[in-house]
Order: sequence, then C-alpha cells, then structure tokens
Amino acid sequence: MKKIIFLMAIILIGFVSCSDKENLIVNSNLNAKWLLVSDYYSPGFGYIYKYYTAKDNKTIMFTTEGKVRTQNQGAFNNFDYTIRDSVSLNVKKRNQDDQIWYYWIKNDTLRLNTMSCYEGCGQIYVRQAFMK
Repeated sequence: MKKIIFLMAIILIGFVSCSDKENLIVNSNLNAKWLLVSDYYSPGFGYIYKYYTAKDNKTIMFTTEGKVRTQNQGAFNNFDYTIRDSVSLNVKKRNQDDQIWYYWIKNDTLRLNTMSCYEGCGQIYVRQAFMK
C-alpha cells in the first residue's frame, strides 16, 4: 500500500512538472520591483561613464510570469520577456521586433542596458521588493 501511494505521488509530481511552463522565468534575483537611481552613458572614451542621478520615481518590475512593467511619472508600459542566458533577455514590445536587454545584478543593484548605443548606456536600479 505504501508503495502504491509513493508511486501515485511520483506520477502526480510528474504531471504537475510537465505542465506548460515553457516561459517560466527562474532567475529569482531578477524577479523584483526596482527603483531607478541613476542613468549613465559613455561619451566615447571606452569604459569611462558619466552618471546622472535619477530625478523621477521610475520603476521597473520583472515577474515570474515573464512580464516587464515599467512606470514613469504615472505612465505604465507592459512587455513580455524571456531569459536568453545569465546576462541577457529577449524583450517583446507590442508591434515591434524583439529587443535584447543586457543586465547585471550585484547584491540589490541592477544595471540594465535596454538600448543599443555604440558607446554604452543604461540605467542603475535598486531593489525595492522581491516578486513571488
């Protein structure tokens, strides 16, 4: 009887784990709400960056369901994303081609490059809350 219950439990776990979770995002470090603290860009001198303190309360949120939600001065934008590898994401904006965003996380700081600029540019965020 114990073997049958054990076998049924294994089968149930197999069915649950085989459900459609193809786009489930597993990078729990990225799945959070982040507050913009700084923008940066390189004026063309390699890895020399100019930093500017953020003046608004722009936030970005990555969810475990593969959604990105940005808020800037009351305006919201929603995108879909999937993780490509440990440093890049595919981001799909409505009626646009996919974009590649690059990210680095250290402690509670997220460095995010969302646009293609030759010299290098991006934003720095601090974590506000983890997403479940």
